[in-house]
Amino acid sequence: MGRAQDKERLDTIRARHGEASTDWRAIDSTRHGEQLTARLLPTQPSIALVTLTAECGYQDRNFLLHAHADILFLLRMLAEAFRKIRELQKLQEQPRPDLAKECGRICEDTQFKQFMLQKHGIPSDDRERFATGVRKVLAIESRSELNTHPAAAKRWDVLLGRFREWKELA
Repeated sequence: MGRAQDKERLDTIRARHGEASTDWRAIDSTRHGEQLTARLLPTQPSIALVTLTAECGYQDRNFLLHAHADILFLLRMLAEAFRKIRELQKLQEQPRPDLAKECGRICEDTQFKQFMLQKHGIPSDDRERFATGVRKVLAIESRSELNTHPAAAKRWDVLLGRFREWKELA
């Protein structure tokens, strides 16, 4: 969560929700009009908390009647979203493979050289021309971009996947 004020407000909302009455219901009292009732404590009977006037529209009535359950739903969704964010942050903190180094190593592989010649027309007789051809296929100027540009890393993964498929069929 970004700002300290937002975190503090969310904590306040959680506390307010946890302390609030539960089991909200609407009852029609001929003497008092429609009332919203709730249980202050689980062992106590429901008591009238709000009396709705005749001017209260059904939209506001439904909003009030379902507010406690709706807030609980949103707090649960928010907790799940925060859990997923923390999970993703942990994944990002894990060391990533050095794709530039992997590319350099695989470019030395004889079968990869055959694959690049057959599928992309890149001969491997000149090491520098071969490296230039691989970079051109990957749309990069330097292998280091594989570690810094997600789109380049994706293109490398696709090329590597095609190479592995080709190798299985060979």
